[in-house]
Amino acid sequence: MKYFLFIATIFLLVIKARAQNVGIGTTTPLQKLHVEGTTFLNGNVGVGDSTPAFPISFGPAFGDKISLLSNSTNSYGFGIQSGLLQIHTEASGADIAFGYGSSNSLTERARIINYGTDGMMLNGRLHIKNGSTPLDLNATGGVWLYKSDNSAPLGFMGTQNLKNIGFYGGPVNNGWGFVYDAINSRVGIGTSNPLQTLHVEGTTFLNGNVGIGNSNPGYKLDINNRMRIRSGGNNSVSAGLWLNNNANAETAFIGMEDDTHVGFLGIGTGWKFGMNTQTGALKINGTEGQAGQVLTSAGGASSYWGYTNSHYIGESYGGGIVFYVYDNGQHGLIAATTDQSLGIPWENGSFRYTGTTGDGVPAGSMNTALIVATQMVANQPGNFAAKVCADYSLTVGGVTYGDWYLPSRIELDILYLQKTVVGGFANNNYWSSREVNDVLAWKQDFATGFISGTSKSFVYNVRAIRAF
Repeated sequence: MKYFLFIATIFLLVIKARAQNVGIGTTTPLQKLHVEGTTFLNGNVGVGDSTPAFPISFGPAFGDKISLLSNSTNSYGFGIQSGLLQIHTEASGADIAFGYGSSNSLTERARIINYGTDGMMLNGRLHIKNGSTPLDLNATGGVWLYKSDNSAPLGFMGTQNLKNIGFYGGPVNNGWGFVYDAINSRVGIGTSNPLQTLHVEGTTFLNGNVGIGNSNPGYKLDINNRMRIRSGGNNSVSAGLWLNNNANAETAFIGMEDDTHVGFLGIGTGWKFGMNTQTGALKINGTEGQAGQVLTSAGGASSYWGYTNSHYIGESYGGGIVFYVYDNGQHGLIAATTDQSLGIPWENGSFRYTGTTGDGVPAGSMNTALIVATQMVANQPGNFAAKVCADYSLTVGGVTYGDWYLPSRIELDILYLQKTVVGGFANNNYWSSREVNDVLAWKQDFATGFISGTSKSFVYNVRAIRAF
């Protein structure tokens, strides 16, 4: 009887020697072990591993390990390759989702997308930390971004140091071209130490309108309120603005000339107009105006400071051209516009001492009177350098100017220095009214400026002047 019961029990366990399959809870086992119903295993289970060390342990072969759903070729499951744990789906159109709940009621937090241009979608924030062990402050958290052909990393977006996050890549600022100081809320471009809300180091190109204090700029630079321009430390880099011409060449500068003057500079002309920031005095052609002076236009030439009824060099006035001024333009010398003689002697037919040793301004007037008075005694019909000047007369605008004279040696030299302003001179010798002795008088070569004493009998050019 006991033997029969043992045989019956074995039969109920469905030991089929023919297929060698064991069924628990089923009479038709489909595999070596087929369990129908809830199963409790208390111990380690080895799959391809005869000595499992973990609750479920797989053998050492690479490949698929767990299949959750398959189509006989591909599957939803887990696999192992050298140094790699794989979680995979059966096709490119199937994603991998992470979340909580159940399969039919899953609250999704992240998804691996297996098709298209997107690779991952995250619901919520992502925390990225420094993962180095031991801790390396240079191995900061972030994301590497690759080139479009995936050939190599192109840049890094993440933490730079204990205060900055930013973008790494390129030669600027050791690679960190753009950073955000998360401690002080500052942006740095080309610098890792931004000093203000926005700090840019290096050349900047902005193509469009920029508003400062203005959210709707209508010009390339549209500023609401005042703007400050600082000096670079010396007069060559003083505060100001360069203005270019239509060919984009630097043409003019508006700004500080020095620590006490602001004004306008023209390329080729220099600082022609300015103001003393301490006194308010205007500066014209390098000269500040003084009390009682007025600004006078010189027509095509530069304007100048002068007093009422003052005159300037180059002015057409008093029957000729002004070539020397003093007393703030109140007085000076005027030259005739043409030569009074192209060749005439200094003496009047004979050598004699005239006593004309006067020099300076306006010594030529007295010299001329002495020469004429002394030399006319011996030869009244004669003509000579001083006489043609004394005889010269010109009427302009109803006013007759007849007080002309032969210039002194110094007056003649002043005239030579302004010969281009006056005009009409030949590259010849011109007589002065000062004598050396009874035989010699002073003359000046208007080609070279050389002054020398020469015989009064030689014939040279004469240009008359007058004082005012």
